[in-house]
Amino acid sequence: MDLITDAGAEVAAAAVRRAASAALGHDVDLAEPPQALVGTFGRGAYAWRLDAAMPPPWDAPAVVRVTSSEAAAREAAWHRFLAGRVYAVPPVLAVVGAEAPADAEGSAGEGAAIVLARGPELSLMESLGQSPMAIPQLLRSMAEAHARLHQVAAEGAPPSPAGAAPLAAFDAAVEEAGIAAAFAAERAWLDGHAPPSGPATVCHGDLQPAAMRLDGDDTTTAVLVNWSTALVADAEYDLALTLLMFWSAPYLAEGMGQRKMLKTVRDMITDGYLAAYEATEGVSPLDQDRLRYWGAFHALRWSAALAAAERAGGPADAWDPVGLVQHPASYRKDLARRFTRLTRS
Repeated sequence: MDLITDAGAEVAAAAVRRAASAALGHDVDLAEPPQALVGTFGRGAYAWRLDAAMPPPWDAPAVVRVTSSEAAAREAAWHRFLAGRVYAVPPVLAVVGAEAPADAEGSAGEGAAIVLARGPELSLMESLGQSPMAIPQLLRSMAEAHARLHQVAAEGAPPSPAGAAPLAAFDAAVEEAGIAAAFAAERAWLDGHAPPSGPATVCHGDLQPAAMRLDGDDTTTAVLVNWSTALVADAEYDLALTLLMFWSAPYLAEGMGQRKMLKTVRDMITDGYLAAYEATEGVSPLDQDRLRYWGAFHALRWSAALAAAERAGGPADAWDPVGLVQHPASYRKDLARRFTRLTRS
């Protein structure tokens, strides 16, 4: 364990040891230091494995996310809520407190953790790379899983934390970063054009290909992970964010050739995903005004996140998605154009 130098990883290791030791009735240790998982299981997530043969479920690779006590309890509540409604989510192994190291200021953790099974072998992102011929089927499967999630009755869902309303959270973020004035006109548009809210809908809050896990291209094994941002909101809020993630794919590519290729197909991908979502049996019709509104909101939110990172001199931490973006200045311009297109009508 001397190899762990990151304070968040130390908290993660301590949380896993405590949870596993309590469950198994004897002291255990990790086979290796926890490894940060970026872009898959949410902020503060680490992969881990125990150092000896253990009984299920402690014998398989798993995930621990270092967070606050409130956030860990809330995420576990979402897992219980969804599992109780027969929606496939990874089992929660434990929710534990963890003493943060004295030098943990600025680390990913806040003194608590949720310990989770990792789920099937691959993320959908990895499966797309391994099975190019299955890409349409895999994306259709994700869209159908998204639509089924929005059909889960929201009654009894865990409450959202204070300040989690999308517009309020955006305002707090830009104020903290000192960039509110730069986005005042766009923010005023959101105030002046907010459509009526739709039915209360269970939303993932960060659904992207990396958040869906399955065995190879077997879509029957699909499980959605990372419920750290789950909320009850408009279905269009959730869907618009996923569509923006697909649309933004070119800016995750390192090479210019791949980036240009992805730009030529991104609208086809987003249109196909939307069509598969709407074709899912039992799905409620989407409100196009709400879809455009939330699409504009997410484009503005991501543009502000890029501006905040630039002002701060880089991403806030290893899990900040803006750190994955190639050519952020070009991406911000593209996001601004998308906001303009969505707000013209």
